[in-house]
Amino acid sequence: MRVLTGHSSSGWLALICVGLLLSRCDSASAETVRRRAHKETAFGTGLKVGNGLLRFQNSCIWFELFFASGDFFAGLREVTKGKNVEFKTEKAVQQNFPEHVVLDIQATVFRCQNVNSSPEGPEYGSGLMEDASFDLRWETPNGEESVTLLSKQEHHDRGLRWDYYLGFSGKDVPLTDTLLVDISLRRGTAKTRLLAGFK
Repeated sequence: MRVLTGHSSSGWLALICVGLLLSRCDSASAETVRRRAHKETAFGTGLKVGNGLLRFQNSCIWFELFFASGDFFAGLREVTKGKNVEFKTEKAVQQNFPEHVVLDIQATVFRCQNVNSSPEGPEYGSGLMEDASFDLRWETPNGEESVTLLSKQEHHDRGLRWDYYLGFSGKDVPLTDTLLVDISLRRGTAKTRLLAGFK
């Protein structure tokens, strides 16, 4: 029978330590892909990049934010490797937003407390949600930069949901930047700021 000496035991311990170290390295270098909710819009597949709740008197508005630009965001993968994040499509690694981007602000309005109250009709919240105004700014490492709106559409199909489509240029804007979305309802009576981005 072979007996392990103290020297050979140390060797085995060293090999075990090296194996554990390599295992940790492999774990640290593993890629994880974040999957986000998406929706189909007239401007392409929208990728969910933010949400928030605004309460005004007894009305609550649940906002969901989507970036859309043809099929760009449909095929975009958000890959995390260690502390780094990469944005990939089937063709290449993407650094910046596409030149033409639409922000879909989807808003659902409802009573905050619906106990012992009648159901909301199809025009509930119209006075609050019509003619909303928006201000967009990029939050960059060097501060905030204003965004010029190139188009704005408002859509309401006789229900509790509203969609506001804001078009702007994403040319030369890194995908790591965050879009600050200031929303003003009823001529500034109700306001909120939401964040749209991949952080």
